[in-house]
Amino acid sequence: MNVESGGFLTYLKKVVSILVVVIIMFSMISVHAADTNLQLYFEPKIMNDITGDLEVGVNIKNYDIATHISYGDIYYIGFSFIYDTEAFDIITDDVSLGITVNENTLIKSTDAVKSKVDKQKGRVDFEFNVSEISEDLIGIDGTLFNFTLKSTNVSKFWNSFDTYPLRFVEGSISVKTYDYLVGQKYVLENVIGYDCDVASYNGVPTLKTKPVNKTVEFNADSKAVIVDGEQKEMDAVPFDKDGVLMVPVRYLAENIGMEVEWNGDEMIACAYASYITLKVSLKDNKTYVNSALLKLETMPEEINGRIYVPVNIISAIYPYSTCTVEGNKVVIYVP
Repeated sequence: MNVESGGFLTYLKKVVSILVVVIIMFSMISVHAADTNLQLYFEPKIMNDITGDLEVGVNIKNYDIATHISYGDIYYIGFSFIYDTEAFDIITDDVSLGITVNENTLIKSTDAVKSKVDKQKGRVDFEFNVSEISEDLIGIDGTLFNFTLKSTNVSKFWNSFDTYPLRFVEGSISVKTYDYLVGQKYVLENVIGYDCDVASYNGVPTLKTKPVNKTVEFNADSKAVIVDGEQKEMDAVPFDKDGVLMVPVRYLAENIGMEVEWNGDEMIACAYASYITLKVSLKDNKTYVNSALLKLETMPEEINGRIYVPVNIISAIYPYSTCTVEGNKVVIYVP
């Protein structure tokens, strides 16, 4: 009896050990599956209340997960971003961005950097490009470089709760790696850029979206949208397109708490939430989430001045959302 009990206990311990390993493996898979992109983001510091200088770091994260060991190290990073010209000037060296690099930044020298600043448009174009065999290849997470915004009204900005956006230009981010062992170059496709809001006092960016906890219901050929059980009226009607419900992007975005803007000059509908940016460009018929191009089977379209998007685009905006189809009705839940 004792032998059998001991054998059973040994067997039970083995089973428990195996289960623990399996759980850990699945946990790791879940984390990596939800967070496998190379992330590019801004990290603004606290503004100097005397000079109005506000240092901003440009960081990368998830290098090991996104590139794997087989892709080698980064030799090229290119992107563009915009800032608010009414709130800030930007420190430049002639027409180039005035960047700061040191022993703590991933970019060690400005020799491999090209940049251009358009102060009228508030746009910066940036490129880092080194030789494939250079020791300056990037192979870890961290701050690429720092640049400085300068408040145009220091006392007002310091004493207010106003925030101003720093936003990547849609489709502008490009990252290339070089595996020197086999002499192979790669273009990384799983790269996203996180926009941010800049204030006088800034915290460390979390890159985590805020909880939404909303249920939104759309019905084909109906102007009614039901948000958490409350019916509201739209001025546009959802419709079926090749078996996919097309909904007005404004009513989809606003009812899950996003801020919506229309850029008539560029013909781009934009929606913003914390660390989420959606841009629908009618000019080139492309859609972006966090500056990355979406590959959609059903494309957005404009009808009578309203931009319609496929309702299942919600899974790209909020990956943990659910989209349930019940006949002509679609129910969205965003946790």
